[in-house]
Amino acid sequence: MNEILSDWSSFNATFVGACAALGGLIIVAISVNLEKITESKALAARAGASIAVLILGLINSGAALVPGQSLRFLGLEVLLFSAVVIFICWPTTRTIIREQRAAPIFRGYIPVKIGTYLLPTLGYSIGGMLLIAGWPAGLYVSAASTALAICGGVHFTWIALVEVRR
Repeated sequence: MNEILSDWSSFNATFVGACAALGGLIIVAISVNLEKITESKALAARAGASIAVLILGLINSGAALVPGQSLRFLGLEVLLFSAVVIFICWPTTRTIIREQRAAPIFRGYIPVKIGTYLLPTLGYSIGGMLLIAGWPAGLYVSAASTALAICGGVHFTWIALVEVRR
C-alpha cells in the first residue's frame, strides 16, 4: 500500500463501516414510512440520492484501502465513481426543483435539499482531480466529502423517520 494511503487506512476502514451502517439505516427508515415517502416524487428521489452518496463514500473509502495503488489511480477511481453518482442524481435535482415550483412556500429549502447530496459528490470530484494531479490534499478533500455525505445521510434519515409523519 502507498505510504500516504497507509496512514489513512484506519480512517478509511472506519468510514466504510459508517457509510454502510447509515446506508442500511436509511433503507430501514424508508421501509418504515414507504407509503408517506412515495407520496412525494422529490422525497423518493432524495432517498435514492442519499443512499447513492453514502455508497459513494463507502466505495471511495474502500478503494483507498486497495493495496498497491498510486494516488493518481485512486484519484481516477474517485473521479469515475463521482461521475456515476452525478449522473444518477441529476434527475433528483430536476425532480426537487419541479416539485418545489408547485409549492413555492418551501422554495427556500431547495439549496438544502440539493446540497445534501450534491456537495459531497462535487467534493469527491475535486478530491479525485487533486489526487490525479498528484496532490495528497485530495485525500483531505475526500475525507471532508465523506463527512458531508454522512451528515446528509443523517439529515435524510431524520426526515424519513420523523418529518414525514408531521
